[in-house]
Amino acid sequence: MNDQTKSDADVFYSQTAEPQKYHASAHRTLEQDAINNLHTPEAAKAMADSWMPTLAKYEIADSHRFAEAIAEVSRRPPTAEQAKAWRAQAGEALKADYGARAGEALNDVRTLISADPKLRAHLEKTGAGNHPTVVRALAASAAAARKAGKLK
Repeated sequence: MNDQTKSDADVFYSQTAEPQKYHASAHRTLEQDAINNLHTPEAAKAMADSWMPTLAKYEIADSHRFAEAIAEVSRRPPTAEQAKAWRAQAGEALKADYGARAGEALNDVRTLISADPKLRAHLEKTGAGNHPTVVRALAASAAAARKAGKLK
C-alpha cells in the first residue's frame, strides 16, 4: 500500500508507538457505518475519529469487533427485550472468560466506565453498554487496568 492509497486511519496508526493495539479496520467500520446511516463523509469521519481516543485509552484489543458492535447499536438501537438478552449474553460471556470471578469482572467494568462520564453516558444512552462484545472488551481492559494497579 503506497501513501496515495492509505486512508487517514492507516496513516494515523502507522505513526503510533504501538500500532498493533490500534486497528485501522475499526475506524473504517465506524466511518462506513456512519456513511451508510446517511451522514456526510465528513461527519462520518468525525464520528469515527471520536472513538479513536477511547479505543486507545482502554487499549481495546479487538477494536474491530468493538467497532462493529458500536455500529450495530447505531444502526438498530436495542429494544428493551434485546437489551435484556444482551445482558444475559454478556453475563454468560463473562462467566466463560472469568469463571467464578465474573461478578468481580462486571464490577470492574462499572468502575472503569464510571471514571469516564462521556463514555458512560454514551453506553447508557445508546444501549451499547449491554452489548456482549462491548462488555467483554471493557472487561478485558478493566482486568488489565486492575493488574497494572490502575483500577481502584
